[in-house]
Amino acid sequence: MNIKFKLGSNRFEVSFKVIPTNSNGLALMAKDSKNLDILQNAISDANAPAHLINSVLQKSIEQKLKLPIEVDNDYNGAGYGFKFDMYSVVQMLK
Repeated sequence: MNIKFKLGSNRFEVSFKVIPTNSNGLALMAKDSKNLDILQNAISDANAPAHLINSVLQKSIEQKLKLPIEVDNDYNGAGYGFKFDMYSVVQMLK
């Protein structure tokens, strides 16, 4: 999954791999070391807090899935964790 975003005055594009998690969700990790370097440079160049990166990724996933998701604050693995908003999923299935 390629995600393009802007932090500060710079634009970045990072490739992520998507991994299912045990918490009804998914995690995004940089696809390889090259993309991890791009992501780390983006974060340090913009002095971006973690919640800003989470927000950028969350919006990108929601646009692709057409479903609301939530940041998984309990996710302890590598990358960024997200959970599906199961109430919204149920509403869409009605």
